[in-house]
Amino acid sequence: MASRQKLGLLVRTFSLAALAGFVGCEIGAYLSLERSWDASAQTSNQTATTQAKVVEIIDGNEVYVQGKLAEVETVATSGQTVSTGVSRAQLQFTNQAVARLNKNSKLTLGRCTQLERGSILVSGAVSTCTTNITAAVRGTTYYLETNENDEEDLQVLEGEVEVTDRRSASLRQVRVKAGQRFRFQRKLARELFNQRTVVKLSAQDYDNILQGNLSRNFRNDLPTLTKVRRTHQQLFPKAIFPNHRRSLPVRIPKLL
Repeated sequence: MASRQKLGLLVRTFSLAALAGFVGCEIGAYLSLERSWDASAQTSNQTATTQAKVVEIIDGNEVYVQGKLAEVETVATSGQTVSTGVSRAQLQFTNQAVARLNKNSKLTLGRCTQLERGSILVSGAVSTCTTNITAAVRGTTYYLETNENDEEDLQVLEGEVEVTDRRSASLRQVRVKAGQRFRFQRKLARELFNQRTVVKLSAQDYDNILQGNLSRNFRNDLPTLTKVRRTHQQLFPKAIFPNHRRSLPVRIPKLL
């Protein structure tokens, strides 16, 4: 009788072990597939954002690619810089994402599109970085500004951005969600990289961006504007969505 009980116990133990092994394999395969998908998606996004076309120029013609005067349809590729003087420009990447470059700004294309100075409004799957931080996304709308004092200002209008400290050996990270803001100062880097430093955006913050230089007078709406509007309505149900197009822009003819 005791032998039969022992045999039954062994059979049940073996069955549970086999089941656990099977489940473990399935979970492992799923996680491996998910990581593979994530890596593939990231590689695809990175590849799609290493080339951009100038599709609009506003306020003069001071837009340059590699230091040479650019025009609408000029294409910049990985490693090349796009800069502005008194003008503003809209770039369109091969994945249809858009980046609007403010006046007196400079951007270098690459797997991480680096904002070297000025400010930018991103609509779509474009991850950017500065000297200090990396802003990783899959597809969202956000504003990023950097200055000569090693200070960055990130404002997420919709979606989500994962911010990483580029100069930290431990690669400290913080997640910034729709309707939130993250300001970074190199001299306060250690204190800044935690979720407590993320603050809420106000309706006025949305107004400042959607009625400012990176929205006003551009010919076409942002690809993600519908999502921005939906997020704004959820956050500020009693507020009026800002009028982002005040007047028609002056068109800049192509260079002869």
